[in-house]
Amino acid sequence: MLPHELSNGICSLNPYVERLTLTCQMNVNHSGKIAEYSIYPSVIRSTERMTYANVNKILDGDETLQEQYSHLGNLFFDLRDCADAIRANRTAKGAIDFDGTETVVEVDEKGRPIDVHARMSGHAERMIEDCMIAANVSVANYMKWLDVPSIYRIHESPTAKKMKEFVRISEGMGHKLVLGKTAIYPNELQRYLASVHDLPEYPVLSTMLLRCMQKARYDASCVGHFGLAEDEYLHFTSPIRRYPDLIVHRMLRRYCFQANDNLEQRAIDLEKCKSQAEHASIRERNSQDAEYACEDMKIAEYMHERIGKTYSGIISSITSFGMYVKLENTVEGMIRVADLDDDYYEFNKDRFELVGQRRKKTYRIGMPIKVTVVDANKDAGTVDFAIAKKPSRFSSGRDRFSNDRRPAQTRKPREDKKFGTKKFGDKKDKKPFTSQKRGKFDSSKSSHTKQGDKKPFYKGKSTGRKITHGRKDA
Repeated sequence: MLPHELSNGICSLNPYVERLTLTCQMNVNHSGKIAEYSIYPSVIRSTERMTYANVNKILDGDETLQEQYSHLGNLFFDLRDCADAIRANRTAKGAIDFDGTETVVEVDEKGRPIDVHARMSGHAERMIEDCMIAANVSVANYMKWLDVPSIYRIHESPTAKKMKEFVRISEGMGHKLVLGKTAIYPNELQRYLASVHDLPEYPVLSTMLLRCMQKARYDASCVGHFGLAEDEYLHFTSPIRRYPDLIVHRMLRRYCFQANDNLEQRAIDLEKCKSQAEHASIRERNSQDAEYACEDMKIAEYMHERIGKTYSGIISSITSFGMYVKLENTVEGMIRVADLDDDYYEFNKDRFELVGQRRKKTYRIGMPIKVTVVDANKDAGTVDFAIAKKPSRFSSGRDRFSNDRRPAQTRKPREDKKFGTKKFGDKKDKKPFTSQKRGKFDSSKSSHTKQGDKKPFYKGKSTGRKITHGRKDA
């Protein structure tokens, strides 16, 4: 991001002021294809500074906002129809929509987290995304056609090893994925995601498939974008917050608008683009790592205040040392195998399952589960769960969670019809022991039963059941 003084000042499209820009003007037909485009320097004077929230409300029929922005005419609805056509065309070409869930951590004025939830994306967000992708594709096509130095955004196809592993996991969950023998095509993955989109385990499958993809990066060579199913792609639309976009703008001005034909300068710029693309890719990864670390720290801080609470979640991943559970608010934590005390669990690496060796209880990816927060480490950015214990059937909710239990009532002595209220424990009622009634032990006499015929006390008729002491045939 450029310094705040620039990004929010002279470089920002503030309303009612003129700004120097580069424009990509596209004519889109009803099928969503870009019939023609032109790229040129321009001056923009913005009329309104809109927000995603207000545009979504306008598209949803908010009459108050529609009246407030009536001077813009049908701009929002025309742009919506155009963007929908662009998306439909991109989907027809095989673009993959992972539909990932982004986590939002809300903090107070002191930086303390007060809520964690998934970001809700409306039609306005998708509308801008579709138009930006279309502009990026058009400029990439133009730069490649000119054969001038540039920085492209590339995304290579996933490796066969990772996809083979994903296919095994998916089939273990009951969802078959058929891939080509020689190459992997994006439309194959697109059809697979569409087939499981309405299932509860879709978020897990989508995230796992996304992790199988190679990371997108910057490069001076145009090798295409696998996820978007585009042969040419770069970043053009955000020069104030991404350095590669700014390089693209510079190359456009130099070789397109200024018509520089110096071959020596072109060779120098090509080498610069190579080093700048590598540098930008490294800095992007470092920035993402810092962002994820900060997010994990705040999530752990948020969950630390909720230790002991129970949540519903879904098993998102399983390893040899534990399983990760993702909650409905996007928080992810681990249940360690060492903490599963009801059985000894082994990791099935072929099916990615934890299987109990005695009771054969199995934990699988995508399985719904209830967990209790047992620990959260802000410094490490980790959250630990335990499987929620089922409440005992011998205790009521109030007795389990309240300290002001009712005092035990003193039981009155039972009145018996034959003996009245007399207590049987009185010493005066006890009779002396005589051997005539109970039998007198005489070591000289042999026992009535042999030693081998004696039965243990727990196998008598009074027990009524067979004790197995935890054997498998229990």
